[in-house]
Parts: sequence; structure tokens; C-alpha cells
Amino acid sequence: MSKCRHNLNLAVLSVGHGQCIVLSCEGENVIIDAGSITKSNIGDKIVNPYLDYLAVRKISAVYISHDDIDHFNGLPEITNKHIVNNFFAAPQLIASSSDAAGRLKSLYKLAPAPETLLCGRAVITRLWPVETSANASDNDLSLVLLVQYRGVKVLFCSDITADVQRKLITLYPMMDIDILVSPHHGSMRTTDELFIGYFKPEYIITSSAERALSPAIIKVENNFCTFRDGAINVIVDADSRISVNSFKKLQ
Repeated sequence: MSKCRHNLNLAVLSVGHGQCIVLSCEGENVIIDAGSITKSNIGDKIVNPYLDYLAVRKISAVYISHDDIDHFNGLPEITNKHIVNNFFAAPQLIASSSDAAGRLKSLYKLAPAPETLLCGRAVITRLWPVETSANASDNDLSLVLLVQYRGVKVLFCSDITADVQRKLITLYPMMDIDILVSPHHGSMRTTDELFIGYFKPEYIITSSAERALSPAIIKVENNFCTFRDGAINVIVDADSRISVNSFKKLQ
């Protein structure tokens, strides 16, 4: 795994049924979710060792995509060891009265995810939720983030449903995606085939415990999943070249 500061490094860590993604670019570090319901203590056992490998002490921001425990229960161990400047969530989560939202607000000073944030030269843009989606379900209100670096686009879908996937097609009809982190852990029930086919990503990465993936994901030649391949490491270099490798291949 390259640590060149002029690259965008993106790691989808192998946390079982859950999600944890680490972005690193030019000395800046951002985490998107950190949780699991099938592996215990992923903060100390998985995430912190990876951050130690990168020699990371300071994290610019943590995005909490929504209030399902498999997206945030690893944060206490991470925040015990690392300085985190910002905790971002959807405005609807901050306004929520759910038990999980209350726990998150008691632990962290949550701020609405900004429209854009810089991580080095990488630009993180919040695409979803929009203000008109206030009455949707928790999964419907999951943060959808677009990371752009030297013309390469990476889309993080969290747990959005098929309905939201269709809405994104309408909202962003001209958006071309190079790498897609699949929605809702690659679920056969909620992954919309039209969504995958419309944006035609070159690579799809699924964070999941062992399960049957959506056929729409399997059809993509370059599909990676953490239960089969281990952690997935993406590098985008200064010339916009993309390399995607699994931890098992790197061993």
C-alpha cells in the first residue's frame, strides 16, 4: 500500500457486516464510518492498526453516514487514540430523537456535513440527503459522498435504498463514476440494477460479511468485496491512474 503524499489513498477496511473507510491525501486524513455488528472492537483491532501503519495521529474529519450501529460503534476506540477535528452527519440525524442519534450526540459534537470539504487536493462533496428528504427512513437519509481527485470520481453510497438510488440518477444525470462503494453492503434486496448500470463504474467495492451479492454488482468485471478479498486499497496517483488491490493480493 503506497503512502506517497501525492497520491489519494483510500482503504475500505475489512470489518465484517459494517463499514469503515479511510481517505488519506497530502497529509490529511478523513474517516467515513467505523462500525461492525459481526466483528468486535474494530477500532482497536482493525482501524487503529491501519492508522498506525499510516503514522496518523490527527484526523481532519469523521463522517457518520447514519445512525445504524454497524457504521459507528468503532469510533470510541479510534477517538481515544486520535485527535479528531470534526464529526459530520446529515442534518436529519442531528435533529433525530432516536436512541442511537442521542448516543452519538452525547459522545461527539456533531455538525452538519458540509457541501464540500478538502482532504488535501481531494474534494469531498455531499450529494445526499437534500433538504426535501426530511421525512424519509434512516437508510434513505444516509450520507452519500462524492470524492474527486485529479478527475477521478469515487461515490460512497452508505445504506441508501433503491428509491434513493433512482433519485440520484435524476439529480446527477451527467455524473460519471470511476469507483463505487456499493449501497447497503451489496444487498440483493436494495441494490438497484438501473443505478449500477446507469453510472457504469469501472470498479465496485462492497463492505460486507459473507452474503449473496446483488447480480448487478457481480456483473461488473472489477468487483471487490471485503468478505472475499479482505481490505481493499485504492490508489489514485498524480497522473490520475487508478490501482485497486485487495489485502490478500498484497500479502
